[in-house]
Amino acid sequence: MKTLWREFLEYARFTPSPNNTQPWKFKIISESEAELYYDPTRLLPIEDSKNALTICSLSMFVDTLSLAASHEGFKVKADFLAKELDAKKSAPTLFAKLHLVKSEEDFDFDRRLIMERRTSRLNYDSKMIDQDVVNELIAIAKKYGHEFYVKSDPVTVKSIMDLNRQTIFYDMTNPEIRNEMKTWFRFSDSEVLSKKDGLWFKCMNIPSYLLGLFFNQESLFEKEPFKSLLLNFYERTMKGTVTVGWLRGPFTSFDDYINAGVLFNRFWLELAKHKIYIHPFGSLITNPLAHEEFIKKMEITEGSSKVWLILRLGYSETPSKSPRLEVTDILI
Repeated sequence: MKTLWREFLEYARFTPSPNNTQPWKFKIISESEAELYYDPTRLLPIEDSKNALTICSLSMFVDTLSLAASHEGFKVKADFLAKELDAKKSAPTLFAKLHLVKSEEDFDFDRRLIMERRTSRLNYDSKMIDQDVVNELIAIAKKYGHEFYVKSDPVTVKSIMDLNRQTIFYDMTNPEIRNEMKTWFRFSDSEVLSKKDGLWFKCMNIPSYLLGLFFNQESLFEKEPFKSLLLNFYERTMKGTVTVGWLRGPFTSFDDYINAGVLFNRFWLELAKHKIYIHPFGSLITNPLAHEEFIKKMEITEGSSKVWLILRLGYSETPSKSPRLEVTDILI
């Protein structure tokens, strides 16, 4: 069964993660036991200061392992041990003990969807998403104690996309955020081949030279007309967007993040089944001022139920696939 762990890892390595950091390490203990570690060098202490999004991603990794295992009559059970992540750790740290157990659960699920799921920062084609699909997404969110909302009226869509665009530019003027993000941008194909992680310029739908200018000549883009040119360029990359949405629910504790990770995994795979792509607006979650502005615009009272994912969704050409670590890179 050691070969089964490797088989399932071939799918789990395609799990999405913030900035494509891929913070996981994996140790096979026996035919039925394994250990999942987090790599402290792959955390985002500035952008994801509470590690909420990273814990979600680690939860998605475990769920993806389990979904891949279901095709062989198994599921993966996890005992989560590290309730907090620490970027100051000097080595990979045990996050969960995993157990491969027999299962009779019958998933109507093609695991190839795990590899076909993508973020698309390309132009969308203005096609509306069928209401039956929206209803399915609402039902998945409800199953995990969350709510999914969609908006397709042009005024709301434009308002949210404008806020996202302004927030990204604002975040990039913050030296701490800027420096952390720069370490995860991949400005050349050779860098992608060697590192196999991060935000590849082809996936970002921004030319490499423009990214290089933006990160290395930042003062240039703080002045007109360059600032407006950059904002307008970013706006043009999102043409054809007619639907935005958000997920809302418990999102304040470790257990909340684990639950949200399973939800997001199933939610995204359902979208992939219908060949629908998404583009998360992470800055509207991590930037407190922008998040508060979003809440006001949408007239939401959060309380214990938080908006933790905001995204545009729709149909586009097939986007480039983000680089991924190989199984041999993950194993310890």
